[in-house]
Amino acid sequence: MVKAKYQQIKLHIQQRIDAGIWAEFAKLPSENQLAESFNCSRMTARRALTELAEEGILERSQGLGTFVAEL
Repeated sequence: MVKAKYQQIKLHIQQRIDAGIWAEFAKLPSENQLAESFNCSRMTARRALTELAEEGILERSQGLGTFVAEL
């Protein structure tokens, strides 16, 4: 079964964090950059980032960006 685009983005981010590619406090690509990479809307990328932030995996700061939360 094909996952929704936002789920694909979430999985991509989670895998990079788990592999140590993005360590804690690392800055993630912007919503626009993720949307372009995954060929989707910015709102889809935002949903993925928002859900990961709600799960405590990411921290979002308006004007600064999205970062890996302290592990």
